[in-house]
Amino acid sequence: MWKYILIILTTLVAVSAHAENDLGTRKEVSEKFNREYDQAVVEAFPSFKSAVIQRRLQSIQKKYLRGFDPLKIKNFTTLQKTFRFPIQDIRPGQTFVEKEKVFAYELDRSSGRLYIHKNMEKVPPMKKILAQRQLKQVKKQHDQLMTRLGIDRSQLLFTETNFMLLQTGPAPGGNQRPSAVMVDSFFTYAVRAIDGLMVDGSFVRLNSKNAKTLYGVDITWPKFSFHPALKNFELKKNQLLIGEISRIVNQTMVKGDKINVKMAMVLRPVWTGRTLHYIPSMKVGVHSGKGEAGNMFYVDVLKQRVKYDVRANKDSSEGH
Repeated sequence: MWKYILIILTTLVAVSAHAENDLGTRKEVSEKFNREYDQAVVEAFPSFKSAVIQRRLQSIQKKYLRGFDPLKIKNFTTLQKTFRFPIQDIRPGQTFVEKEKVFAYELDRSSGRLYIHKNMEKVPPMKKILAQRQLKQVKKQHDQLMTRLGIDRSQLLFTETNFMLLQTGPAPGGNQRPSAVMVDSFFTYAVRAIDGLMVDGSFVRLNSKNAKTLYGVDITWPKFSFHPALKNFELKKNQLLIGEISRIVNQTMVKGDKINVKMAMVLRPVWTGRTLHYIPSMKVGVHSGKGEAGNMFYVDVLKQRVKYDVRANKDSSEGH
């Protein structure tokens, strides 16, 4: 989980720096470690202007007043036809289907979860030079699939297509040389954003063994809507937010350790009953220089407090 948190925060910092965005920690301090925790938080705090963010949030609310649910796979019949699974009836309430060692798929409309996996263990890895020749074609296929599934290109904060390498090492105590580096599979990874704000936990992962064989789809792309109780998008003062973040960092990290702090303003998923909504929050990741356990938490950025349930969000802080 912690590695995933760092990847997401680092991705946002990198993309923000490239796009001259002001929603994440500046690139020049994003890898800095500091024993002064309060100073580390101040330096990592994004440079956004509250009035600009308020107008942006109001614009998003107006645009998606009735919510936005673009994912086109809305039932199991469509899933089965799209990915060529055997057509079969699914009992009410069932979200996961599996045929052992052959395939598995999942559809959960409440969380926007779409997952498929086909067993392709018998498809051998390929030489890197052959994979490089197929990379462009795989990227095109993955892009076309995302479009077919309803993934709007304008909502992609970050996307990358590449391949995963595989190398077999010698047995312990043996003198056999490691095997040649091979390409096990291709992947595309994408992160969602709405008007530049990362939709936290919303992503796409696609996997192919080669240009002809897609074997994995892992998508979380929920219906987007703000928390229904939100009426005012006025942000807390920056100093108040910095103070809240500093208190949590000082309470949870070992004194005297050097720490790295990254943060970004995101649209955070929260639950009201069985319905997923979003609220603007600061997502903070703290990494220990000594290898101690890090921390990830949210601080809500709006003055208005709303009630929500985080039992379904295991990496979330408590609601107010």
